Amino acid sequence: MELAQLVVIVVACALMALVFGRVVEERLGVVIASVVVAHTGWHWLLERWDRLSQFRFEWPVVDAAFLAGAMRWMMLLVVGAGLYWLVFGVLRAGKRPGDEITNSPTH
Repeated sequence: MELAQLVVIVVACALMALVFGRVVEERLGVVIASVVVAHTGWHWLLERWDRLSQFRFEWPVVDAAFLAGAMRWMMLLVVGAGLYWLVFGVLRAGKRPGDEITNSPTH
């Protein structure tokens, strides 16, 4: 299956290079290719919406357990942001471009 997809991509790229090079102007070719991609995407969207609408989705119940889980994720996010700040803000501030470490004593 993957091989077939790869073949289709290679053929499509070769065909687009031929069309852009000889048949139509590049700008018009981009517009035509965009319309074809948008049209295909629209049909895929409708097909998937038809399948997705068969399922019933419910909003989560906002209770103490939900809020506790949300608080844990927010605490993890704050810890991650703090580590990012520590690594890229504080520790890298000591290393500025142009600063060189030398082993010889200065006079």
